[in-house]
Amino acid sequence: DDAARRLLASTHFQLALTLTGPDALAEWKKTGEIFEALLAKQPDDADRQRNVALVQKYIANQYEAASDNASALPYYLRALALDEQRATADPANRLARFDVAVDLSSTGHAKRSLGRLDEGAADLERSVTIRAELAASDPKDVLAPRKLAGRHQGLGLVYRGKGRRPAEPS
Repeated sequence: DDAARRLLASTHFQLALTLTGPDALAEWKKTGEIFEALLAKQPDDADRQRNVALVQKYIANQYEAASDNASALPYYLRALALDEQRATADPANRLARFDVAVDLSSTGHAKRSLGRLDEGAADLERSVTIRAELAASDPKDVLAPRKLAGRHQGLGLVYRGKGRRPAEPS
């Protein structure tokens, strides 16, 4: 039943967190298969969408750690699509919006590493915009401004790669 499958997927998730290298990747893929099957039964379920998206990010991280951004990017894009569905369905959901910002940062950096600088810059700019909105909307969120600063730094790397310099202050 679905509850048992959810528990099984969560168990695989926890196991995958303890592993490294090819063993971790294999375990993340097992986890993803179970969560994908659950999502297929209820494709509009936000919790199931988030679970699949999280696993996609962990799989992508494994490829990125192996310097294989070409393999990582499709997983990041799948996570982004799912998180954007969640954010569209519930625009007030800060976690969904944060997840989209994280995804855009990941896709932006992967695209940058693949030489797709314009696309990478566009994703990072969207991430910065969302993070700025989140930081402004909750002054008690002390993590948001720090994360925003980090995304500005990443965007700067893309701009530098493109040969774009900031405008001189007047």
